[in-house]
Amino acid sequence: MNVSRPPQGYPVILQAGQSEDGRELAAKYAEVIFTAQQSLTDAQAFYRDVKGRLAKYARHADDLKVMPGVSVFVAKTEQEAKEKYALLNNLIHPDVGLGLLSGLAGDIDLSHYDLNAPSP
Repeated sequence: MNVSRPPQGYPVILQAGQSEDGRELAAKYAEVIFTAQQSLTDAQAFYRDVKGRLAKYARHADDLKVMPGVSVFVAKTEQEAKEKYALLNNLIHPDVGLGLLSGLAGDIDLSHYDLNAPSP
């Protein structure tokens, strides 16, 4: 490759999963873990959790960086960027969107509600 060797001598190891297995994998091997927490409280709990797992692998808190996942929509105008965002959201299958919303609502089963009706 035409890039210089990274300071650690090997490619940076990234982990982009928030499951128990993903957190454990990051604690043991990764230099960076991505997260997409929806609130400050959840983000702080995630941070404490993954950092707390490092000691059992003889790693220090600074050995793992936690980075928030971000979706950026770039266009010539703000309106075009908003349209791209809307298009992407419209491609989400209703069952997938309902699952995501159920998770954000505290793992409440929302499947028995009419998706086209006002929220109860």
